[in-house]
Amino acid sequence: MSSPTPAARYVPDASVGAKLFVAEEHWVEARAFFSRLESEPEAVFCVPELFYTEVANVLWKYVRRDGMSASDAADSLRRLRHLAMERVGLDTILDDAFGLAIKLGITVYDASYLAVARVANAQIVTADVPLFEAAGQEGIPALRLRDAVPSPLG
Repeated sequence: MSSPTPAARYVPDASVGAKLFVAEEHWVEARAFFSRLESEPEAVFCVPELFYTEVANVLWKYVRRDGMSASDAADSLRRLRHLAMERVGLDTILDDAFGLAIKLGITVYDASYLAVARVANAQIVTADVPLFEAAGQEGIPALRLRDAVPSPLG
């Protein structure tokens, strides 16, 4: 008797989360990736609490600079908070994130996603090239957003 296939575990970063709501490069891939929350109920998405603040900041910039309405941004945040993702608290990851940031020369913000990936035994999904490269340096599995979903062309 074979054992069940382990659930896919992902840590999307804010560069991926923001693309759910703003038409940036690879926004179609971001929507397809997050659709796994419904189409693959066994898939687990884990994020640091910081994820929500970072996506909110991107939306704030779109309100300030690009004409997004404040009500659309607030609605986007509401929808983001209702996605079925496991939230990892600061107390769980801060020491590891700080050490990774110093070791790899990245921000503590970015290192927080690496620390979540470690604690959750998950792979990073990002549109941020430096974060993708830092994950590789540390041996943490990572996918570029553009590679995280099947190509519509097959």
